[in-house]
Amino acid sequence: MKRPWMSAGLVLLVLQLVLAGSLILFDRQDAAALPAAPNPDDWDLPTPDMGLTVITGVERADEVARTWDDDARLAFVSLQVDWPTSPPPETVTSIPPFGWLRVVYVAPVEGGASDYAALSLLFERVSGALISSSVSAWSASLPDAGLLDSITVTDETAIFAAEVSGGTAFRAACPDQRSQSAVSMSLDAATGERHWNIVYRESGRNSGGPMRVTVNAATGEVHEARSGAATCAE
Repeated sequence: MKRPWMSAGLVLLVLQLVLAGSLILFDRQDAAALPAAPNPDDWDLPTPDMGLTVITGVERADEVARTWDDDARLAFVSLQVDWPTSPPPETVTSIPPFGWLRVVYVAPVEGGASDYAALSLLFERVSGALISSSVSAWSASLPDAGLLDSITVTDETAIFAAEVSGGTAFRAACPDQRSQSAVSMSLDAATGERHWNIVYRESGRNSGGPMRVTVNAATGEVHEARSGAATCAE
């Protein structure tokens, strides 16, 4: 005699299989609606005289993005700077060329789960090469304004401002553990102001947290400098 719990279990199993199949089909349809990412092997980009910055990196990223979609709009950018692990000089006058640049563009699409697709590009700073590219659905809308529009302060200038505002001292305290910083751009939707955000990272166990500096991209004013940990991580 068939037990009731066995019938219920069989029904539940069938429903789970149907749901899994529907999700797989949905994911395939959504992926098919997204424009394919550019192939990094197709791009033989010139080596920059110095390591890529946000400004110089976006210039070459724009070229790649236009082949992906003519309506692609810059939505996010992040630069990683790999500093020497030796103690820095008291006054920093140059930025090392090592690290990575991540750039994300957004464009409208039809027939997918989202109305927009995002193209993510990763560049090596020292060689300027396009290392990887990927496309995914984008849940937010297109940016109302260009991310780097109306800026007069470059990311290089913002990095130097951060160094003077405590970044150099933060790195000098533990140079082998504080050898990376990241630079990104944020746009205040209410005021339209753009800010460079510089974060000094720390590696190791029991890390006391990073140091953060915010620089106005129009005036160069340091709006905020949050000190990181006073002691080195273990």
